[in-house]
Amino acid sequence: MIRCKLSSLMGEKHILKLSDLARDTGINRNTLTSMYYDRVIRIDVAVADTLCKYFDCTMSDIFEYIDNDLLEAVKKRGNLTIESYENIEEPKISSSKYIFTRVHTQFVASNVVKHLEKRIADNEDKVKSLLITGTQVNAVELYDEIVKLRPEWHSEDLNDGVIKVLMSSAIAEHGLHRPIAEYREILYKRMMDDNDKLKLVIVIDMWIHGPSGPDINTVYLNRKLQGSRLVQVVDKLSNSNKRKINPVLVDFVGLDFITRSLEM
Repeated sequence: MIRCKLSSLMGEKHILKLSDLARDTGINRNTLTSMYYDRVIRIDVAVADTLCKYFDCTMSDIFEYIDNDLLEAVKKRGNLTIESYENIEEPKISSSKYIFTRVHTQFVASNVVKHLEKRIADNEDKVKSLLITGTQVNAVELYDEIVKLRPEWHSEDLNDGVIKVLMSSAIAEHGLHRPIAEYREILYKRMMDDNDKLKLVIVIDMWIHGPSGPDINTVYLNRKLQGSRLVQVVDKLSNSNKRKINPVLVDFVGLDFITRSLEM
């Protein structure tokens, strides 16, 4: 399905009234209303062109393709809970690029720490979580910000520590965070062991494809996943949880279509 994101775009640009947008662009008010409430059936190319020029954006900022498999996966989510955190002091992440400012990274790190500690307190040792982000640099930045808040979570020993970073390749200037292929097996075993103190692994693409990753019950999402990737994350949380605690998806990038689809 195609989703129209005009309402989100207007919010980001602080345009409060459809009447103002209609006046400024010359687009029919009824057309804009249909787009705003995501009820539009077809769109004139000239209208799309006018909106792109007005908002200084691309078509992907106005329209978004959502795989029907994703909607079905969400509807069959079982007891999956979806929570959203929005940093009102920082602009939203661009839909076309990964833009991770320091303020946003600190915001995510702070809320991940608070959320994870509450999950652990409520569920004892059963919590195992992934923090999915979009770049290697940001993965390291998130790690650094989290261990600033909780220094005791850090350990240079791969078999110790509450938090780790797992990436497919190394960042030369961050020797501490240079996971190699052999790391995966060790971290996998630690994540599968309820008695192991490892609770959070920061990843980019690792463990989110198919059934290869460990059994998890919490995902912190700091990148926009689309299509099959997001389906796999939802499926992993909804269907593969063996720890008998409610799975949670925590969204830091505004995937509001997930929440909306629950009401469809």
